[in-house]
Amino acid sequence: SVTPPPHTGYMEVLDPVWLMSGLKRIVIGSATRAEIGVALERIRTVRARADAAEVAFAQRLRELTPLADGDTAKAAQRHARHGDQVRTRGETAALIPALGTAFGAGDVSGEHVDAVTKALKAAPETVRDLLRDAAGEIVGDVAASGLTPQELAQRLADETKRLEDDDGMARLERQRRATRLRTWTDKHDGTFRIAGTFDPLSGLAIQGRLAAAMAAMFANGIPDLAPDDPSERQDFLRALALIALTAGRPGSTGRPGSRNTGNNTATGTESSPGSEHDPNLVWAPFANTGPPRFGRPEVIVVVDYTKLDSNGRPGIDWGSPIDLPFTCVEDLVRFASIHQVTVNNGNIVDPERSLDLGRTSRLANRAQRRALRALCSTCAVPGCCVRYEFTEPHHIMWWRNGGKTDFINLIALCARHHANAHNGWIFKLGPNRELTITLPTGQTMSTGPPKRNSA
Repeated sequence: SVTPPPHTGYMEVLDPVWLMSGLKRIVIGSATRAEIGVALERIRTVRARADAAEVAFAQRLRELTPLADGDTAKAAQRHARHGDQVRTRGETAALIPALGTAFGAGDVSGEHVDAVTKALKAAPETVRDLLRDAAGEIVGDVAASGLTPQELAQRLADETKRLEDDDGMARLERQRRATRLRTWTDKHDGTFRIAGTFDPLSGLAIQGRLAAAMAAMFANGIPDLAPDDPSERQDFLRALALIALTAGRPGSTGRPGSRNTGNNTATGTESSPGSEHDPNLVWAPFANTGPPRFGRPEVIVVVDYTKLDSNGRPGIDWGSPIDLPFTCVEDLVRFASIHQVTVNNGNIVDPERSLDLGRTSRLANRAQRRALRALCSTCAVPGCCVRYEFTEPHHIMWWRNGGKTDFINLIALCARHHANAHNGWIFKLGPNRELTITLPTGQTMSTGPPKRNSA
């Protein structure tokens, strides 16, 4: 191993041997999987050390010129804010000695430092100093257990909530005060743009409304204008759902025209200004029928009794990477229609209804979708982190080949992996829902039973 050069804060000497230590000559075209794994880990370390070196040089540059931030961004060929980001990394690392030492040694990356910066900025002044002290201890876990920047951010958020000692209600109030919606016209392409900030609970409601609208509008097909790329297609359909939701009170139960459906006739009796024959929306899939009538939005919450918090309460999986007070769950229980799905040892126990539809329906029903969500938080493909709400049930044995819409024949796949399933990837489920995937090359990858044991 190579000993890091002496550093004050970061380093006084940039030693290229130290910077690149650990990397070995590997012929990429003949590298084994193990060699690639080691190489990627080394690259992570080099990237972290490069982040620290950039901060050290930027600090020295500020001693030489007042335009250091701009010069830093220009040298990195990054956006103008990059110089500010590098400067802030240095300030945060200097504020927490343990973080500065870990950063200078390449044990944490610039993104880890950014997570600490964001957490300190979001914390109220009453607990900020305490959080800063705690952050120094938490950073030690990064190198020891390999915490990602996202996992570090969650640890810091949990610590902030613990320090505030109010189950996160103060944080939720701050998030609600930060609610904003901005609109503008892009000066380059002339498109109308929207950017918004909402508290997580409102975000869940908005997300649920969009999901319900998409389900109603595109159950039988999608518009001809939809992009071919699976990810862009979902963004496109979500945008159309937003147009439908804001076009006025739904005045029709008709379904939109699409690639796979014929003409439809409006049957609704209610209408509102702008909801029918709006000249600004003549291209939209609901232009001739008015916006469709949408079903009620649904929020699926997994209460996990295998993950208890410091107060002995079960962990809550909201389906999105958000953190909400436990009382929000209690509010949902009081005011929502509850459909319970129980999981024990990776199996569904006492579902609300039969999870087997046979050949009576090609599409999975809501009970099956809830059961899939109870078992899986993401796409079923190992390593894919696309959240469940952006997946669709896929038949292991295709419907057109006689496959049934039974729970044992369904897995949740994101748009990209759904396309792979129709382009040579072969999926197989074991008796305990162990998933094996055979690629067109003959390679296989597998995952064990669902991780959800008791929820």
